[in-house]
Amino acid sequence: MRSDQGFLLQAIGDNFPGGISVMDSDLRVIFANHTMRQILDLPDSLFAGGPPLLEELFRFNAGRRDYGPGDIEKLVAERMALAKAKPHEFERRRPDGTTVEVRGVPVEGGGFVTTYVDITERRRSEARIEHMAHHDALTGLSNRVLFYQRLDEALARIARSGNLAVLCLDLDHFKSVNDTLGHPIGDLLLKTVAKRLSKCLRKTDIVARLGGDEFAIIMSTIDGAHDAEGLASKLIDVVGSTYEIQGHEIIVGVSVGIAIAPGDGVAADALLRNADMALYRARRMAAGAFTFSNQK
Repeated sequence: MRSDQGFLLQAIGDNFPGGISVMDSDLRVIFANHTMRQILDLPDSLFAGGPPLLEELFRFNAGRRDYGPGDIEKLVAERMALAKAKPHEFERRRPDGTTVEVRGVPVEGGGFVTTYVDITERRRSEARIEHMAHHDALTGLSNRVLFYQRLDEALARIARSGNLAVLCLDLDHFKSVNDTLGHPIGDLLLKTVAKRLSKCLRKTDIVARLGGDEFAIIMSTIDGAHDAEGLASKLIDVVGSTYEIQGHEIIVGVSVGIAIAPGDGVAADALLRNADMALYRARRMAAGAFTFSNQK
């Protein structure tokens, strides 16, 4: 490589906002800026003997399990096949949690110019925004949007056979807690209730806060109404136990309305509406009661 070419590559590398490398037609890394080596955590020893082959870098990464478990030579061969292909773009998640966006572009006469951008914070921000859009800010539970999405998915799974249950829940006497102890205590109570609800569920079940002191649960697969009845009874016992919050002893109950698909509806809106109507009847019966949608 002529000195003027080297000077040009160095100038580009020093001013490029990310990592950059240049490979010749033999896929030898003839240039790699400091940022590229830093992002990929490549030691200086790899470059001490002169420009290394790309295959050597791949073998080094495979040896320290950057690509996960597996036969090292197979992992190297898979990446060499990609390096010899057309322009490519992918994201690589390193073992330290860093996410790197890699883009490779072939150059005339052979070889590649590859750029490396650390997009870890961007992906974390996107994940936070995604979580905020689908989860309740106070309790961390699913919100109404995610609840409907999961309910639609669950209903699609039982379209041909099977049953699921939707339980609507309201806290008994929650308003009096807010009125007498204040909203900060009410918020802490809701967070504690959310934790108790979550501990009552199976891994396949979903609980959401729909608003205020209103919660809903999807039992994605049940053998029959007795499964929903058993959960409702458990919820009433667990949620109804005494709370100790900032020196206050608080007792609230929960009322539960239950709808079962497909008998009480095969659409999310209809199923939730029937469960809500059952909840209304439960609240009229007594505190800490549950009823089914088809129960008169």
